[in-house]
Formats: sequence, C-alpha cells, structure tokens
Amino acid sequence: MAAFAAESAVRKASAATLAALRQCSRSGNWQQAVDIVSKALNSRDTPGQLRLCMAGVVQGIAACQRGRQWERAVQVFDDALGHRLQPDVFACSALIGACERGRQWESALQVLSDMRGSKFGKVRPNIVSYNSTLSGITAGSQWRHSLRLVAELLGAAL
Repeated sequence: MAAFAAESAVRKASAATLAALRQCSRSGNWQQAVDIVSKALNSRDTPGQLRLCMAGVVQGIAACQRGRQWERAVQVFDDALGHRLQPDVFACSALIGACERGRQWESALQVLSDMRGSKFGKVRPNIVSYNSTLSGITAGSQWRHSLRLVAELLGAAL
C-alpha cells in the first residue's frame, strides 16, 4: 500500500512538472523552464520522478527555442545526456529547431549528423529534423549544404 501511494505521488509530481514545463514552453519562459528541468534532473528523490524528464527536456528546449536561447537549449540537452537520459527524436528535433531559430545552422547540421550516426543510439532523423535543419541552412545562405541535404532526404525513406 505504501509503495502504491509513493508511486501515485511520483506520478502526480511528474504530471505537474510536465504541465509547468509545457506552460513555460508555450510562453517562452526559458529561464523558468531551464530551472525546472535542472531541478528535475538533479532530484535525489525516487528514480521514478525522472520518467518525465525526456518529455520535460523537450519542453525545456522548446521554451529556449521560443525565447531565442539556443545555447540554453544545448545546455538542457547536454545536461539530460549527462544524467544518462537517452534522447529521442523529439528532443533531437527540438534541439535542431532551437539551433535553427538561433541561426546556428552548423550546430543544427551537427545534431542531424549525430542522429544519422550512432551517437544517440537508435534515434534517427525524421522529416521534422530534416526540415528544421534545411530551414537553418537556408537562412544561413549555405545552398551547397542545402542541396546535399535535400539529395539525402530524397534518398531516405521517410
């Protein structure tokens, strides 16, 4: 009974934290989002509380993107990796989007390259990943990179 109550409390705390992060993401309140993600990652409470973290990381990165804080988005992503959380396509795509919005096309291209390689395990880019990267490359007037990426995208079965 006590274990069930503890698990229920963890779920409620996780849901509340994720809801707060979603609100930060919608409003672009990146400072608060970074603080919430950091506290969740560094929590010494039960491991179950970290279940929300990759979803929370995505929301934290999205808040940084809306706040035009690409460096903070990278920090949130790197902190999650440092806590041994496995990134997913949503987190990687959100990071690419933050880099694109920050006009950091080289960083966006690097994340996409890492997704295509084995750095993030089985995470593979999707159409959103490619589109955000292409948008960043185009904004950076890097047409040769754009052509290569479009050719790769056409060859990929997405």
